[in-house]
Amino acid sequence: MQQIATHDRRAFVLHAMEPADALPPLFGDEPFAALVWATRPTSNAQKQRITHALIAGGCRYVVCGGAETDAWEEAADDAYLVLDLPDDDVVMTSSHRGEPPDEVVFFLVHSARTDRDFARCLLLVVGADAPVEERLSECVREELDAVGG
Repeated sequence: MQQIATHDRRAFVLHAMEPADALPPLFGDEPFAALVWATRPTSNAQKQRITHALIAGGCRYVVCGGAETDAWEEAADDAYLVLDLPDDDVVMTSSHRGEPPDEVVFFLVHSARTDRDFARCLLLVVGADAPVEERLSECVREELDAVGG
């Protein structure tokens, strides 16, 4: 994982992985928001495994962009139900089909907060792709610069 930007007390971290890879330990027990950007189609089993690991690891807001956004959001919703978290430990999801990286990052930075102000935001690129990783990183830095970060 690579820290790409900070703003106030929020840190934005990028991690790229192949769909068959295991997700590394993330932020301990600290709740966080995640942007899952898939660069290509993946199997339902891979989506389920990755979203289950995200939510079990503390992700409480999943923003889906890139390929198969609706299926990624559904996998995250299913993982939330399977994990049977306490009622006050809600997981929010959003799908951004066809939206460019800058719009999805804008949503992550400004809207993926609910009643929590997540100190950590993960940009998870599934299907490692250096140009996509750099573009998402640039979008985060540009958005934080625009808000005075």
